[in-house]
Amino acid sequence: MSEERRGELLVYGDFSRLFNLQVHTTLEQGAGLWGKLKDLDRSLLTGFVSYVLSKARFSQRAILTLTGMETTDFKDEDWIENIEILIFAWAEELMEMRKIIGELADTPLLREHLTWSHYYENTETKETIKVIFVSRGSPDWVVAHGENRRWLIAHSIDPSVPNYIVIHPVTYGLVKEKRPKDFQELRSLLAEENVPLLSTDEFAHRFIPQSQKKYVTLENWISIRDRVLEKLHKNWRILISASKMEQLAEVSKLFRDAHAEYEQQHFAHAIMDVGRGCEALLGILYYMEKGKEPEPNMGFNDLLDSVKDMIEGEFGKNVFDDLAFIRDWRNKVAHPNIVLPTATVTLQVMRRSEIFYELFKGVFKPFFLE
Repeated sequence: MSEERRGELLVYGDFSRLFNLQVHTTLEQGAGLWGKLKDLDRSLLTGFVSYVLSKARFSQRAILTLTGMETTDFKDEDWIENIEILIFAWAEELMEMRKIIGELADTPLLREHLTWSHYYENTETKETIKVIFVSRGSPDWVVAHGENRRWLIAHSIDPSVPNYIVIHPVTYGLVKEKRPKDFQELRSLLAEENVPLLSTDEFAHRFIPQSQKKYVTLENWISIRDRVLEKLHKNWRILISASKMEQLAEVSKLFRDAHAEYEQQHFAHAIMDVGRGCEALLGILYYMEKGKEPEPNMGFNDLLDSVKDMIEGEFGKNVFDDLAFIRDWRNKVAHPNIVLPTATVTLQVMRRSEIFYELFKGVFKPFFLE
């Protein structure tokens, strides 16, 4: 796996795919979701760097100002709770703008900043460093020049302290691919000024070079990141419906196929198909309830047990009992010692499946598409 792709997966997991979803919603909600994703994109990058630095005893100054807490003392829950505060990802720039335009500096326009920066102080040695972040965006801007042929990316360098420039992993991959010579020149010239320009992987290795400590740190970060993304999905159910459209279309096909199979008296096949459809719907309910995908080894029974309270709360105990009935018959026709269903049993399984499916679609309104 390439270094930049490895860095993206480390920092973001599957978060980046959310930018490419086709979401069917109102303009107001769509704008709110887009802003939320852009904010969290910056917060996750800032969070990753801040988390790595905290393990090297560097505390983020802006968070100390905002919360009164040293990030070196943060527990996992503190990182999850305060990840939204890290939207002050442009903290130094924000402070300067506030001096000029006051509270107007807190507008969403700041989401378009191409760089932002933070100061960090070592709680033991009191050394201060500055980290300049480069956002997700155009590779052309990374290697662009301003007045006097000065690199635009270097405009935030503070000569009084050590500086580090960290590039968003998506941007890092693009600039290495599309502008490799310019990028190498930029890195070389910055290195002459003792300003490392780093990928997220390189940054982590520089501050935590010891392999075992780095492994533990990155594994812990992944756990924190995943819980942040679980919270995002729980709070924005529209993301679930948008990301599951293909799966929902496949469920619709399974139910249509089952009807044709029933008419042709292929009863076991009909039960298998509606069983697969219901299992897929249970997987989506699990995603809604937990904010994450089910484990690969979770089958119908595990999913049903996991979302029992949700099903009984949303749809009633009878629907849970219906699903148990569907599960039992799906198992009977799927296992080696097959029990052949009658037309009456097959119709019962199909009707109960259809009731669950119709109730399920009501949960997704107005986003469900046939």
